[in-house]
Amino acid sequence: MIRGFLKTFLLAAALSFAAAPASAQFADQANVVTNAAGTANAQIGSVVNASSYNDVLNVLLKYTPAATNTGDATLTLNALGTSPHFRKLTSGGLAPLTGNELLNGQPSLIQFDGTYFVIMSASTATLPSLLPQGYLTPCQISAGSPASGCTAGQLLPTGDVTSVTSLYYEPAFGSGMPIWNGSTFVNFTFTELTLTIPSSRLANTLYDVFVALNSNVVTPCFGVAWSSSTAGSSARGTGAGTTQVELKQGVWTNSVSVSCVNGATTFTVGANQGTLVATCWIDGTNGQVSFNVSAGFSRKWACSNVYNKQPIRLAVTDSTASWTYSTNTFRPSNNNGGGCNCANVVTALPQVVDNAFLEFTTIFSTGSPPTGQTAIGIGWNSTSAASGINGLSSMGIGSNPGFTLGATSEARYSAYGALGVNNVQALERSSVSNTTNTFFGQVGSMNLGVAFGG
Repeated sequence: MIRGFLKTFLLAAALSFAAAPASAQFADQANVVTNAAGTANAQIGSVVNASSYNDVLNVLLKYTPAATNTGDATLTLNALGTSPHFRKLTSGGLAPLTGNELLNGQPSLIQFDGTYFVIMSASTATLPSLLPQGYLTPCQISAGSPASGCTAGQLLPTGDVTSVTSLYYEPAFGSGMPIWNGSTFVNFTFTELTLTIPSSRLANTLYDVFVALNSNVVTPCFGVAWSSSTAGSSARGTGAGTTQVELKQGVWTNSVSVSCVNGATTFTVGANQGTLVATCWIDGTNGQVSFNVSAGFSRKWACSNVYNKQPIRLAVTDSTASWTYSTNTFRPSNNNGGGCNCANVVTALPQVVDNAFLEFTTIFSTGSPPTGQTAIGIGWNSTSAASGINGLSSMGIGSNPGFTLGATSEARYSAYGALGVNNVQALERSSVSNTTNTFFGQVGSMNLGVAFGG
């Protein structure tokens, strides 16, 4: 009998010893909160052995949300009567949630302090993207009918896009968007965002485009007008009521509170809470913008993206077959007879713009006799002074009348983009001997090419 008792005792002890490690290993499963229902900002969960919130006081709980919060949020446990709010840790103490602190399916550690559920481990959603990952374009990539000049599924126009009233912020290089919440950057994800241009965005005026939260929804919007939209001397202005911008932890934001608009919706964006993504120059008609791809007289690319710039090239040519000029003074090509023979380039920030490379090529023929020197040039915000290397053709035939000479000339200028609007003008000058020269237009004979990042 004693031998049997010892056998039984030793067997029970062995089983108990074998079970102990497994029991210790999974003991903390009692701290797992199971998400049962609720909404993004009114979450519901359950945990074992808790009949009141005091039962989980100062207990570290493991919580996996079933929805991503969009703002301040609560958690109701075990159908108890109250719903404590979540709070997050900041350098200034506990703060309400603003969005994306609780990420669907991503575990977090939370602890009830007697008043709030404090998030003890930050979700990766609270970490900002290195930079915004979208691109502002007139072309709609996702479902819908793209604007005339755009091809479905393509980011950039394949033809001229003129007088459009909507733009799209596309997640072309990722879906991350860092937005400052007053104490830190929160990384939001976004899909295609539509920016409707209202008629309150005035003709020939510069406006910044921000991405901000409107009722906790990621929204693109136009800020207020620049204080000056003059080519070569554009300025945002500084202080209250302006669109002054600054770097905030490496991200460009609005320095002061700004009134923002998207279509018929107007909302206020607090200082630094709008992420600057682009600057746009409105057409000669309120609420419209244009982007040129084909060669022509007056060419423009209305918007300058701050991030993820793409190579843009504008081509200026005069449709007139030929014209003459006999004065030794630079003037706009064809004296602007059929248009400005110029391109307009927008620069959001000189710090992040690619250099603009300008090249003007044309064919001309001299008068008789072919003497002196004829030139073409590129006017950088000027219609009378050439910048960079002029295209010169020197004629040394002397006074022999009866024949003319033809020549091809090329001018170049590499410009570091001045802030705001910059005008690039094709210029021409006739012979220093005032001989009447003929200049030729049309594609194949004349081209002012402007290459830049936009």
